[in-house]
Amino acid sequence: MSFSLLGLATLSGVQPSNHAPLYLIANWWYAYCTLSIRFEKMSLGLDHNSSPREDLHKYGDAAVAAGKLSKEKLATLRRRQAAHENSVEGFPLLVAAGMCDAKCRCS
Repeated sequence: MSFSLLGLATLSGVQPSNHAPLYLIANWWYAYCTLSIRFEKMSLGLDHNSSPREDLHKYGDAAVAAGKLSKEKLATLRRRQAAHENSVEGFPLLVAAGMCDAKCRCS
C-alpha cells in the first residue's frame, strides 16, 4: 500500500484515475454556458454588443419602467450575471489546480 501526497492510501501498483479533465470541462460548461444570461438578455431586448457587461446597469431600470420585465426579474438577472462573472474569474484557478494535480501525479 502506498500513500499519496495528501496521505491517502492507494493500492500498490495502481495509479489513481485523474478526473481533472472531466471537472474542467464540466466547470467550463457551467461557467460559460449555464450561468451566462446572454440569451435571456437577447430575448428581452437588453443585449447591446457595444458593452454587454454593463447592459443590466445601463438599461435594466429603463426596461423595468417600460414594462419589459419586473423588478424581481431584473434582480434575478443581476444575481445570475454576478454568479457568471465570479465563476469565469475563478476558472483559471481551477485550471491551475488541475494542472498542478496532473503534474504531481506524473512525478
